Amino acid sequence: MAKHALKLCLKLFMFFGVMFLVGKTIPYDRFINALLTKYLTYNGADTVATLMTGEKDPDAWYSVCEDVLILTHILISIPFYSVIILIYECHLNRFTVLEAVANYFMATFRRCVKIIALLVIFISQLRVIPYQLFIEHIPEKLQFLLMLILNVAITMALYWFLLRVVSKLHPAKKEI
Repeated sequence: MAKHALKLCLKLFMFFGVMFLVGKTIPYDRFINALLTKYLTYNGADTVATLMTGEKDPDAWYSVCEDVLILTHILISIPFYSVIILIYECHLNRFTVLEAVANYFMATFRRCVKIIALLVIFISQLRVIPYQLFIEHIPEKLQFLLMLILNVAITMALYWFLLRVVSKLHPAKKEI
């Protein structure tokens, strides 16, 4: 169990490092902001923000833009992270070029699906779980932190359960 937890922490730190490097080196902010300015209206942003949080956001356009930037940053970081993992796998297993390319695209696709599944679970819980019942007697400064910790814990538990169900239905080879 400790070995799996250590591997998970190592993967997370490596992914955060890749995200930091991507954020510092790839200038995608102006491009995304230009697209959002062109195609996202205030009413559309208000609808998306209300759908995500369940309540009216006073600055919905800004919130949606920040969410899109974060999601774009994560989706840009995944292929770079997959390259690092692919280099490590090629070093260990001596893949051919065709096997390496196939592994890269499948691993990148799998990671994108996992990230999107985690985000959908996380956001849908914000809409479904009545956090006010749990946190109404807690000081206001700690309410957001408790809500975040509770939501992350439930997200991980639901994701683990979903992963177990999917792996029983479709057993696949283990990845690093």
